[in-house]
Amino acid sequence: MKNFSLLLGLSLMLLLVACSKDDNLPQYQSDLSSSSDLTPNSDQAQLRNGATQISGLSRYPLDAETCADLGDAWYVLDLYEGNLVGCLFVTVESYDCLPSGVYLESGTEEFVGAYYDDDGTLIGEGTFSTAYFFSGKFEDCETLAIEVFGRCQHPITPGSGTGVFEGVTGRIDFKDNVETGIFPYRGHLKF
Repeated sequence: MKNFSLLLGLSLMLLLVACSKDDNLPQYQSDLSSSSDLTPNSDQAQLRNGATQISGLSRYPLDAETCADLGDAWYVLDLYEGNLVGCLFVTVESYDCLPSGVYLESGTEEFVGAYYDDDGTLIGEGTFSTAYFFSGKFEDCETLAIEVFGRCQHPITPGSGTGVFEGVTGRIDFKDNVETGIFPYRGHLKF
């Protein structure tokens, strides 16, 4: 009986280590840093792999003229401050509302806008596409009323860039500030 208990304990410990909570997430979601600071310092501007750290702020457009031409997109985000300034057109491909109030959504996006360096100098304009995965918690998941928290990951689709973004790869992560309605972003671009 003592050996059985020891074997059971070791088996459970191995199971817990092998099945961490990130194992069931898409690869790009499990890579998300847990840091809540979305502003890189100057030492972080160039990552070891040659990618450039980016950050900024986004929100839903404040008026009907901003990012007005939705095309086939379901909704749009206005990236209004930071390294990326422009419109992120979102097309939802799948969504699910879990009984716990957790909402999951995935789809594709098209960014149309400009790229600025950290000093605010315009580098150029262009477009790129992403795939994205959003997870959040709502008080009423069915109606998406009263968001408790949310975050999403947006890996850039290789080969989708035009203009200044031609050949770009990387990923952008957003974390919702539910009190202000602002969605800070950070990420990395590699050209």
